[in-house]
Formats: sequence, C-alpha cells, structure tokens
Amino acid sequence: MPSAIERSPAHVQRVAGGDERYDLVALFDERHELGAVSHDSLGVAIVFVVLGVVIGGLAIVGRISNLPPGVSQVAGFTRRQPLAWMLGAALGLAGLSNVATSSQRASERAARCTRAQSDATTAVARNDFGSARSALNTAKVECPSDKDAEIATALADVNAKDAAYRKAQAEQATAQQAAAAAANEKSAVDGFPALSKQVNDFLRAAAAKMGQGQWNDAEDIRGQARGALDADQGTSVASTKAWSDLSARVDALEQKLQPQLARVAQQQAARAQQQAVAEEQGMLNSILSEYKDNEVRADSEYKGKTVEFSGIASAIAKDITDNIYITVGHGEWLEMPEIQCFFDDNLARQAAQITKGQRVRLRGRVQGKMMNVLIKDCEFIN
Repeated sequence: MPSAIERSPAHVQRVAGGDERYDLVALFDERHELGAVSHDSLGVAIVFVVLGVVIGGLAIVGRISNLPPGVSQVAGFTRRQPLAWMLGAALGLAGLSNVATSSQRASERAARCTRAQSDATTAVARNDFGSARSALNTAKVECPSDKDAEIATALADVNAKDAAYRKAQAEQATAQQAAAAAANEKSAVDGFPALSKQVNDFLRAAAAKMGQGQWNDAEDIRGQARGALDADQGTSVASTKAWSDLSARVDALEQKLQPQLARVAQQQAARAQQQAVAEEQGMLNSILSEYKDNEVRADSEYKGKTVEFSGIASAIAKDITDNIYITVGHGEWLEMPEIQCFFDDNLARQAAQITKGQRVRLRGRVQGKMMNVLIKDCEFIN
C-alpha cells in the first residue's frame, strides 16, 4: 500500500542534487477541519440559543390575543414573570459564549498543529531527525485523531531517512579515512629517503653532544629522531629493513643515555635539596635572630605565618599537657631562644624516629615567643 507521502506529489519537494525532501506541512494541508468548532460544542451552543429565543419569544407573544389555549397560558405566564426574560437572555448569552470559546480553542489547537508540522519540515531539511520526530509526536497530540495513520506514516518515513543519512555519513567517514591512509602511505614512501638522512643527522648530532657531556641535549635530539621515525608507523615503510635498522639505532642510543640521564637527575635533585636546606636554614637564622633582637618587630613579620626551616634537633619531648614537640636550633650549647615545634599525635611515630643532634626539616605556623619561639601545626618535610 502506498504511504501518505507517496499518495500526494505535493508532499515531496526536490532540493539541490536531486534529493527528495518531505514537505510535512503539505502532508497535513487537508486538515482544514482543525479550525472548525466541534459538533458537541456547537450542539450545546445551539440548544442554549434556541432556549433563549423560545423563552424570550413567548414573553413577547404573550401580548398577542387569539393564541391557542396552551400557548396562550405559557406565553401569559412568561410575560408576567420577569425572570423568564432574564432566563432567556442568560441562555442566549451562554450559547453565544460557548460558541466563541469553542471556536477559540479549536483555532489555538489548529495553530499548534500547524506549528508542529512546520517544525518537523524544518528539522528534516537540516537533517535533525530527532527534532522532526518530536515535532511529529506533538502533531499527533494536536491534530485530529483520524489523521493518526498519516502521522505514523510520516514518522516512519523520517526514521527511514534518518537511517539512510547515518549510513551515508558512516560511508563518507570510511572513505575519508581510506583516502587519508592512502595519502599518508604515499607521503611515507616518497619521503623516506629524506627521512633516513634526517635521522642519521640526528644520531650524529646526539653522539656529538654525548661526547661533550651534554646528556640532556643528546636526549632531546634522540627524541626528535624517534618522533620522525614514528610518523611512519602504520605505513608499509615501518615494515622495511631500512626503517627497522634506523629504529634499532635510536633505541640503542636511548640505552646508552639512560644511565647518564639518571645520574644527572640525581645530581640536580641533590643540588635542589641543598638549596632548599640552605634557604630553610636561613629562615631558622632569621626567625631566631629577629625574636632575640626585637620580639615586637618579629611578631609583626612572622606571627601567624607558615614557615619552612631546617636546624639541629636539641630535644624531642612532651610538655605538661602531653603535647609532642621538638626544639630546633643551631646545635650550640645552651642556645636561647630555640624554635619549639609542636606536632599532632598522628605524627608521633615520625617524631619518635628523630634523634638528638639530627638535622630536621620542618614546616609550621608561628605563634610568637614564650622563652622559645613557638610554632604550631608542625610537620616534617620529606
């Protein structure tokens, strides 16, 4: 059975390239009855209007003589009762109001239906099939129920077009990947003679740096050689003997460099630690000197600040409230003041491993001076 779209040529439009695009608005153009008032609402309105006219008419004809006895009695009653006029007017107005309300609701629903159809067509045009499906589901709610089959057919067509679009996108991506791989292969094959010369130049330059003891520079050059070779990974060039020989020479150079690089790294770490210790010892000297010379000035400079310092442990003990502390100074006899560094209980194990006369590196927050310079929240550095 042909679909709703196939039955009406107006439902399909040609776009650039000869592709077909579904005009979902045209698919639902036949739904002119959306703007009409529903039969039930119109029937109720007519009943109200008729009742209003009848009651009002009876009130008027009640003044006419020579009416049939039954009509004359009802008309006379209606004329004598003012409420009858009011009831007739109210029923008539209610009927007219119901007609107007029903018409407005139908018009609003028709507008929502038309907007949903337009949104679906726009979404399909930009290949946004998810939004097209959402718009068609809205149309199913807002459009008359006798058109549900046509909406379902349109939804199936959108799903089919979505699947075709996804398949085309996947095929295009595959073709692009294949083209890129072919281009990379050709570039690798054509460029290998130049690459071979470049890598050999790198290896000679790295050997020269090694002879000068410039190990880090040699490693940088070796890395460039490895990067140049790795650019041909995934091509037929990487499976050739010439490429493999060059790669083996780069790997052998790396093996020669590693011990020297490790030694250099250790030396740099040792120098960095020595510098840090020197700076920390300088901080110890500054704190003790300032507090010994002028406590007020020292408080303004250090109190409340976190400092790192290094010195000789002269005592590892607890105060009268069982708080762990280490006193640190220059290791001199009867040195005053020293730094008295307090630790949380969770650092008791580390504090227990410190011996008198050992150099320690500490960090903490300066509290001020009370015989010694007090530092709280202390912790060990490395």
